[in-house]
Amino acid sequence: MENKKCFCDTGLLFENCCELYLQKNQKAPTALTLMRSRYSAYATHNADYLLATTSISERKYYSKTEILKWATANTW
Repeated sequence: MENKKCFCDTGLLFENCCELYLQKNQKAPTALTLMRSRYSAYATHNADYLLATTSISERKYYSKTEILKWATANTW
């Protein structure tokens, strides 16, 4: 996804925006950044990141398979 604008609509390149969080190089510093990164995770089908950033008490209600099915069925 080189030289592609980020899915979260900041206007930044993906590699300089949400990819930093999705690749686990950095932790999202604010709730807004976290939610933007989760949107990008859905758009890039990164179910591991979505599960990792879901509250521990809520994770039992989601599966990687279901997340991927939902993410791929939508147009981002």
